[in-house]
Amino acid sequence: MEAKRPAKRVACKSRINGEPSKVKRRLDFSDANILEKILVNTNIAMASPLETVCSSAPTSPDKPSVPVLDKPASPTTDIKLALGNNRFLVYSVFRGADKFHIRQYEEKDGVLIPSKIGVCMSSTRFAAFRFKMADIDERVDDFEAKRNVDAKIHVGGELFATVKTGYACINLRKYWYPAGMQESVPSREGIALRLPEWQALKTRVEELVALKPELVNVECCFNQGDHQNQIVYFNCGECNHLSPDFVPW
Repeated sequence: MEAKRPAKRVACKSRINGEPSKVKRRLDFSDANILEKILVNTNIAMASPLETVCSSAPTSPDKPSVPVLDKPASPTTDIKLALGNNRFLVYSVFRGADKFHIRQYEEKDGVLIPSKIGVCMSSTRFAAFRFKMADIDERVDDFEAKRNVDAKIHVGGELFATVKTGYACINLRKYWYPAGMQESVPSREGIALRLPEWQALKTRVEELVALKPELVNVECCFNQGDHQNQIVYFNCGECNHLSPDFVPW
């Protein structure tokens, strides 16, 4: 009777490239992509260079220097100044452009996060807002003196500030043109500041300018050189709230 041959031993598969482990001896570990192969096949996530930096740990005569990945502190340029009632004047940078928010925050899981209630202004619009705060404040004085007030002050673009008898607030709101209408109407986007919040906002604006003195050099859109031409000024959508079907002369 013929003796059975011993079963051929099959080498285990390598986790690096799926080939038998004996082939591992012939792998060239000088390959620049070998680390990537190992990480991909062993499900190890590679840290992003934007999230970590490499530094050297303290060394001793017995231990060589070992690279250590430390997560850097993420720099922030945001400035958040309280107005009361979880409302803030906020300065931030978005895609390289300065942004100024007057925004309501909401508490979620013990953390304040920005809500949709509020307005956002560019640096030129915020400069116009600062310029027109005295005009708005004059209407507020009339309101507090029980005089009849019905003011609608254009800040820039689609943003207006309104003060009206019967409403104890300064309403900062975006306006829009319904189809077929030549007069704009208020939208849902904006925020109504109570009188104490308005007083706080005036103080916070001064504090923000003290923290960011370069804001003094930002000109309002209507003060730019090309706006000395009346045609350019009246055709400017930032200086005038133009309807979609506006046709320049």
